[in-house]
Amino acid sequence: MNACLLLIIAWLISATILRDVFTPLETPVLIAFYVTQDLIIAWALYSILATTTIPFLLGECRLRMRCGFRPTEVVFRRPPMLDKGLSQAECVEQYRRFVARSMDPYLIYASVSSFMTNELWVSAYPAIMDAYDLIDRGEVNEGSLESAIWLQKDGTWSVCELCKIENMV
Repeated sequence: MNACLLLIIAWLISATILRDVFTPLETPVLIAFYVTQDLIIAWALYSILATTTIPFLLGECRLRMRCGFRPTEVVFRRPPMLDKGLSQAECVEQYRRFVARSMDPYLIYASVSSFMTNELWVSAYPAIMDAYDLIDRGEVNEGSLESAIWLQKDGTWSVCELCKIENMV
């Protein structure tokens, strides 16, 4: 997707240069074209920077520069927001669907559409860096960070290990 946006931006820039050189238009029309193309190019650049480049630099890149790559990776992901006004059974069903999507490698890595869905679990990089700091200081053992869902409600944390809800998924 980024490659397509970059190709479109390159095409717009080259079209602008070629039009300026080979097309004698009136000044008001040229100004309208310039403003329109500048807005389109600015929007496309903002879209690329705000949605992918800046989050990558502040998230994954910062994590790797600070902590490097490790034999065992720690991953924390924020779940998507639950829909409002759901019954208890509907909440359980929605969490079941969220958990199934978070563990299915095809939906995470192979499908571009999975990144556009509102059910995507976003990596929580500050939590990952904090976990690596605790592991490095010896305050937390890596084995204690097994696959689990941690929920905070009213200042109290509760955990649900994924192996215990495996039949739900």
